[in-house]
Amino acid sequence: EQPSLIKPDKFTYTALLKSYIKVDDFQAAEQILDDMESRAAAFAQSQRATNSKFERSEQNFLSAPFSSSKLAMVSEKPPPIPDVFLYNAIVEGYSRRLRWREAESTVERMRARGLLPNAETYMYLVPCLIRAQHPSRAVDKLDDVRTLGIRMDTEM
Repeated sequence: EQPSLIKPDKFTYTALLKSYIKVDDFQAAEQILDDMESRAAAFAQSQRATNSKFERSEQNFLSAPFSSSKLAMVSEKPPPIPDVFLYNAIVEGYSRRLRWREAESTVERMRARGLLPNAETYMYLVPCLIRAQHPSRAVDKLDDVRTLGIRMDTEM
């Protein structure tokens, strides 16, 4: 991969992810999330390394307030990271196809990444579980909604 002035943003990733979901290519959609996460992690690691380098040479850092490396550190925009909206797009896609195991797994992946499911997440997941003949799992998810304090503004 060569450096480029054009970098994908959240809208690019969202459009690509939703396109894959429309054609039932969930593996590619999940790869989008993986790519976003790995790019964000690599960026964070490079920022830590850059900051560490500057801390070791603090005197030089202070004496050159407009150095190009300092400008690069300030102006380099972090890559987008997956958010609840992107995870919900995948949960919705799986739910529409009654792939309840994958929908549940995606919600768990979301939580493992530190993102809390929201009302929209459960509006896709609970009806999927009911249609897939898993009412007890649906009730468990509704218990999660109550436990998390998620306000459900619409009927399922």
